[in-house]
Amino acid sequence: MTRRKTWQGVWKNNLTSDYDYLYEFMKGMLTENTDSEEKLQRLRERGYLTEDGKVNVMIVKGSEQAFFDRIPAIGEELKKGFADRALESAMMKAKNYPSRMQELVIFQETANFISNIAAVMTMEYLYARGIFRPLTERERVTANLLMFSDVLPCM
Repeated sequence: MTRRKTWQGVWKNNLTSDYDYLYEFMKGMLTENTDSEEKLQRLRERGYLTEDGKVNVMIVKGSEQAFFDRIPAIGEELKKGFADRALESAMMKAKNYPSRMQELVIFQETANFISNIAAVMTMEYLYARGIFRPLTERERVTANLLMFSDVLPCM
């Protein structure tokens, strides 16, 4: 497997593009030609296509709702503690900005902190309790790319 390049800048790391390109590949719309060369290269660099041209994604069998129903709810005490820490962290960062910007900084920081960190904490919870089995090296590449699609990848 080729080593993934370091991602540079959020605009280059748009997962929507990865979803689109994988879907196009799975539908047979991406072929080895100059028009799709960049798309295929992107998928290869990220490890979403294997060296032998197979799709490397996690497949969720069943409905999207059934998948999310398996994730246990977080208790109110944990949610409150997490929210308190997120707000405290955001307020500390906001102090570095002029007063007219502090409210915006707090809003942006708490939104980003909760969404990104909560996702990682949820995954750690699912692995620690055996709900998810440990990933192989190949599976780790796509651990954060879940696709719900009407087309199954070619295997």
